[in-house]
Amino acid sequence: MSYNNFIPNVWNADLIKELQKLLVFADGCWNVYSGNVTKKGESITFESLGKPTIHDMNREDADGNIASAEKLEDVSLVMPVKQIAYYNVEVGDLDKKQSNVNIWGEFKRSTAEGIADQIDQYVAALAKREDCAILGATSGTPKFGGSDAIQLSKNNIMDVIDEGVTHLFENNVPKNTALEIIIPPFAYTMLKQAYQNLDTDNSEVLTNGRVGIYNGITVKMSNNVAKDASGNYRIMLRTKKACGFANPFTYSKAYEPDNKFTDALKGYSLYDAKVLRPKEMVIIKATK
Repeated sequence: MSYNNFIPNVWNADLIKELQKLLVFADGCWNVYSGNVTKKGESITFESLGKPTIHDMNREDADGNIASAEKLEDVSLVMPVKQIAYYNVEVGDLDKKQSNVNIWGEFKRSTAEGIADQIDQYVAALAKREDCAILGATSGTPKFGGSDAIQLSKNNIMDVIDEGVTHLFENNVPKNTALEIIIPPFAYTMLKQAYQNLDTDNSEVLTNGRVGIYNGITVKMSNNVAKDASGNYRIMLRTKKACGFANPFTYSKAYEPDNKFTDALKGYSLYDAKVLRPKEMVIIKATK
């Protein structure tokens, strides 16, 4: 057995590249942050400043004094990174496996798929929070604060999405803000049936779970849409800054297990996610 040709930095870089193609929920999160994280529990910071006060001035006063410089509120948010997705597998002769491009490439993809699935389940579960606007149903009618789940169909799915978008705009989300919605497969089928113009052929769009564009909204599909205790789906409709995500450190190591004539590979990715702007996300409580 030998793992002399295994280079951790190359494997880590390739794994991160594969992850970036696969993430659905995490892909649509804000990921601009500061901080150096190399172990669980260390923190990163999503940096931001508050909105400035906009003053009014008459044209005839244009040569007069203006208000003093305003000290903006620091609205940066700190997030400890506490989640770990890891693997530890026997691989036989590691150098021999690496020399087979097909086998090694498939192993790399399957590893990335497993990590991406775990990360997306975690981010999708942010939809279980109760501090975002929740679009449910009352007596079968979609209504914010409704206690029942909306029974989606091809006849109402566009109206439900539009209701959520209207709420975001009324909540002062700028009209030109990019929005995305992440729906389970059955809802995607309904949307295709209801909206014949759904763009499903644009190859530049169809990445990271994207399945089309509806009314300017990026539509994604995932089996990881969260469910509540009653089995109702919790569909996210959000802006990019509604949630923050960080995947700041990836580690791997080849080794020989004790008492075995084989090579093994272990590694992990540190990650975490947080709702940053609850007013920029609507949760649609839905069922088939």
